Amino acid sequence: MPAVRDSVRRDGRGGGVASGLKPGERPAHRSLREAMSNITLFIPLLFVLLAGCSHDESATRVAVESGIDHSTPHVLTGPSGGTPEQVRTSMDPGVDVDEEDGEDDRTPLHLADRSNGEPPPATRSYPVHSHNDYLRHRPLHEALAAGCSSIEVDVHAVDGDLSVAHDRDQVVSGRTLGSMYLEPLAARLERSPRIYADDPAPLILMIDVKSSWTEAAPILREQLAPLARHLLPPAGMHSGDGGVMVVTSGTGAGRQGLDAGVAAVDGRPGDLGSGVDPVYMPVVSTSYVEMFREGSIGGLGESDRRRLRSLGEAARGEGKWLRFWAAPDTPDAWDFLIEHGCGLISTDRPTTCCAHIAAEYKEGIKRR
Repeated sequence: MPAVRDSVRRDGRGGGVASGLKPGERPAHRSLREAMSNITLFIPLLFVLLAGCSHDESATRVAVESGIDHSTPHVLTGPSGGTPEQVRTSMDPGVDVDEEDGEDDRTPLHLADRSNGEPPPATRSYPVHSHNDYLRHRPLHEALAAGCSSIEVDVHAVDGDLSVAHDRDQVVSGRTLGSMYLEPLAARLERSPRIYADDPAPLILMIDVKSSWTEAAPILREQLAPLARHLLPPAGMHSGDGGVMVVTSGTGAGRQGLDAGVAAVDGRPGDLGSGVDPVYMPVVSTSYVEMFREGSIGGLGESDRRRLRSLGEAARGEGKWLRFWAAPDTPDAWDFLIEHGCGLISTDRPTTCCAHIAAEYKEGIKRR
């Protein structure tokens, strides 16, 4: 038998164990082969570590770019200075972050639908209209969590669907009336006819049609049809507590909307006294700054105040809600409008507005 080389070791049982050398392989070659094998085993682990680092950097970059802390729902960082009202405003979950140009206190469209879940709705509603609700951080859900009676969404007819956006050039794929509003509302209504557990009133969904009514009306009719049993007439057939009252505005307001019969319509002050049933025209809306040239509340003279009260009384007498758009959006203004007969407060601060009314009023009467 050939002599066993020094490279051969023995195991603990006294049996000979080969060194692992292949025929004709030198020890140096063996060491190189083992080193390459170890490197090969390490490569997959290296890729996992690199992938993890890349993911974390990407997530950090998105969070920084968006300015939103996704780990803490509904919390915005307050300013280091400013008045108490400014601090309260900045901490309000319903107040929207500034757009990049700093000119509009609403959430940019590309950030508006990033949410951390669906907050539960309030148990009752308040006479608050969530203006341009789709610009909230959580469209629909923030307004329901606050207790809004009315929610506004702007739509454009695009490729046979209704896209949600204020202007046509802001349309984003996937942001539709169905996906953002109709489907979530239908899911809630399947569980209970009441949107708010302790409140039998319906929710108003005001659909402000920005494009041609002739083009949008048949699309809207088709999309509302599957929800008919949850919608109040004329959009559906729901009766009793709760449900949703669909109201069209924009190009779908007034007589043009009435003639189509797709849904109830948003009227104008000139429609008061015309005999239109509140089933078909539950809301009467107008521009505050156009009706009262003085944009502030404090600047209104007594004649304008009487005019405002008269308009509120006329709407209330017909069983309709009076609403102003472009009105001052402050607690003092909300109080003034309520006390002068305004039935729906249009606001870009729905959470703060609902909380203010809940704290300051009881059954429509100011507490103090």
